[in-house]
Amino acid sequence: MEYKILVPLALLRAALIASKDEDEFDFRNLDAIAINKGHIVATDGCFLFYAKLGNVENEISFIIPKAYAQSFVSKTEYCSGLINCQISYDKDKQTGLIEIPNHHNAYEGFKVFLSDSFIEWQKVLPEADSEYQGFVCFGGDYIKKLEEISGILGSICRHNLKPTGIDKAAIINFTFSDFENVNAVLMPRSENPDSELFCVAISDSHEDEVTLLAAASAEFAFKAAQRLRKDFIFNPRFNKDHSPFNDGASWIYPAVWNSSKQAHADQLEITEEWFAKPLKRYDDLKLAIKYIQATNDCVECYIGDKSIVASTVEQVTKFFNENKALIKTKLWSVNIPEEPDSASILHPVPSQKIGKQLVHRLKQEALQQFPTVGKSIAEAVALEVWEGTEAEHAEYLKTNPNWWLHTTFLENINA
Repeated sequence: MEYKILVPLALLRAALIASKDEDEFDFRNLDAIAINKGHIVATDGCFLFYAKLGNVENEISFIIPKAYAQSFVSKTEYCSGLINCQISYDKDKQTGLIEIPNHHNAYEGFKVFLSDSFIEWQKVLPEADSEYQGFVCFGGDYIKKLEEISGILGSICRHNLKPTGIDKAAIINFTFSDFENVNAVLMPRSENPDSELFCVAISDSHEDEVTLLAAASAEFAFKAAQRLRKDFIFNPRFNKDHSPFNDGASWIYPAVWNSSKQAHADQLEITEEWFAKPLKRYDDLKLAIKYIQATNDCVECYIGDKSIVASTVEQVTKFFNENKALIKTKLWSVNIPEEPDSASILHPVPSQKIGKQLVHRLKQEALQQFPTVGKSIAEAVALEVWEGTEAEHAEYLKTNPNWWLHTTFLENINA
């Protein structure tokens, strides 16, 4: 019995991407392209591509070993305007021919040396079309294959991947394709993504050291990395920082735990409860609200010995309004250390405004006066909240009236 069918070249090329590389120890014909049940089908055991062929009866069934199909495709790789190829197959002799009729050198004969039967591929297709909402891992090499196939199926074709479970094949639809009834399924990277242990890695700006936070699941590791990135980016100190250290906090990322299971259990930190614990605490209404709006995360608000964990602007506002009587006026001081790396020496100032003006002036003077260590000195000068008593703050200002007007790094200056 001899078959003769037309197959779009694009579908043949896509099937080759999905098929398994030649393996002499595998006798399931995965290293082949199948014409089966009216479809062109290919799989490597994890990834299955199948497309409906027009005018091909379901009874027609044969395979084309991958090496032959690959050789034929390579002969037509740089030929434009070719849409379909013709495939002939003699079932009794198990020989066939792939060709573009009347086209120079566009042909390839093939022979099936083993059984020409193919796996029962329809049995692995997911029954339900409902999308699974949990966390599922897929291999990056397969995602690249999907992108490559999408490019073959049309210039604006995009793949749409819908997981159906952590141990079930995901459904893949190719939207805006030049071909109808083209689909694929893909198994997750492992039957259970949490069979691997995960963590969040936090490296410093030079990647000399990496801190690992063990996570209870792969999903928690990814969610925690995103949460920590948002928290870091919100930090006002880095709002105007354009260095590589602040490029979206990419140095905080989910990773596979490479140490022992016992070490992971002993150091487990990222659990479901961790997400309910605030990463920041503020005694300032505006900052607390700004944090919630920027990160969509909870925050601890405190005044004196009272505090709450708030996740909405309304909760923050209510807390500060109800505890206005406990709010104390902040006292300010300026840190002017004797040396860049010496301990802080705090000098009280009468207001935050005066403190900011003094810090700005001293930073500029340090850069001007000290060419070598000026930058370090300037970084050490800072406005800080006074942690001492009100009496100590008042006594310093009384003993040193207008001291901020006369303090300078410049020489021979009468301020």
